[in-house]
Amino acid sequence: MRLLFLVSSLPIKKIGGTEIMTLRICEHMARTGNHEPFIYTIPQEDTEHQKEKVSDLFSRFDISHFKPDNIFFSKRVNDDGFLSYTRSIMSYSKGLEEALININPDIVIAMKIQPPELYCTGLSAVTKRNGIPYVIMIRGFTDLYDAPRIEGYAEKLTVLKSLFNWHYFRSSLPRYINGASGIITQTGAQQSQLKETFGMESRILNNPIDVDLIQTSVKGMSKGNTRIIRLVYVGSMIPRKNVETLLKAVRDISQRDTRNDGDPHQGNDISLLIVGGGRGEERMRQLVDTLDISTYVTFMGKLPPTELWQFLKGCDLFVFPSLSEGFPNVLLEAMACGLPIISSDFKGVRDIIQSERNGSIFPRGDHISLGNAINSMIMKNSMMEIGKYNAEFVKQFNWDNFLKQFETFIGAIGRGPAEVSHHDG
Repeated sequence: MRLLFLVSSLPIKKIGGTEIMTLRICEHMARTGNHEPFIYTIPQEDTEHQKEKVSDLFSRFDISHFKPDNIFFSKRVNDDGFLSYTRSIMSYSKGLEEALININPDIVIAMKIQPPELYCTGLSAVTKRNGIPYVIMIRGFTDLYDAPRIEGYAEKLTVLKSLFNWHYFRSSLPRYINGASGIITQTGAQQSQLKETFGMESRILNNPIDVDLIQTSVKGMSKGNTRIIRLVYVGSMIPRKNVETLLKAVRDISQRDTRNDGDPHQGNDISLLIVGGGRGEERMRQLVDTLDISTYVTFMGKLPPTELWQFLKGCDLFVFPSLSEGFPNVLLEAMACGLPIISSDFKGVRDIIQSERNGSIFPRGDHISLGNAINSMIMKNSMMEIGKYNAEFVKQFNWDNFLKQFETFIGAIGRGPAEVSHHDG
């Protein structure tokens, strides 16, 4: 089968989970020889310059079977202005139609639904004219309406942006979803909302990670003996990630120690290690000073994958305070490194943390509950046992399982209506 994947961009320096997944799927499909994959995307800069840089991505992710010539770029001008954006939609739709004619794919796979995904707006009409079915992968969203406001994708929404979102979620998105021949969701929460909101069935395919690679890279490493309990957070510091709640929980714990009202840590101190950076970091650094917890918090900056996994292996407890997520790979990676998890109760987390055997869940934005959860985990003295359980539990989320299920699903679209399931973990 000839498969055309639609992805917003392939940024060389800041490639994200969706782009990595797209490349990995394409490499697998090309390697098996059963399918010929293509990508249609939006250039981040001059198209010819971007083509030259694609080889850097291929080298970084060990891609040797998928052909760089199978990546097609639109002529979109990367400008969020209203008139430029409207022209971009028209340009993207025209370019997509040309790509469909030139490639003649059996199926189109759209990798996202978030605005400003241009292909969402015209995909159903373009594919219908060309008689080609398309599949949607819903990633990230746990609320398909008003998601930018609810999930904090933007700190401030302008009037123009609010109008665009209203039109997108009330008009474009329903047409886009209802025209799909198959839909893949990440979590049970996404699947339920898709059914409730649009009456559409879907197939759950949880995100995969490189379990074997991660666990091989940390094999033989130990945490060492220390009185300090090392809490760790990995991610950006944008408002949606809600690192503020974690910092306040650390403040609460530090004040408890100072008051000497019992010994919640049984002789242990805590430290918080924050891995990541970018937008929001300076604000979090200022908050650390304001809360007077600088002796407890260390900003580690960004770490490359192997170094990150080895760093996680040396920590004790992974804490994730985000307000909303789809199916965050970082939780799985922390589990693969043998860490127990404390996470906020966003809709997708219960596909990962299913009982106290994985860790614990606290109400979103509640720093007091988070502080209590951290103390409770330490007092139980069971972090190592939970970590060992997680290292085994996470093995189900491997790439081989995902790719087999994905290939079966795509194959079913070519033969007829896709078989759907309530859960394929």
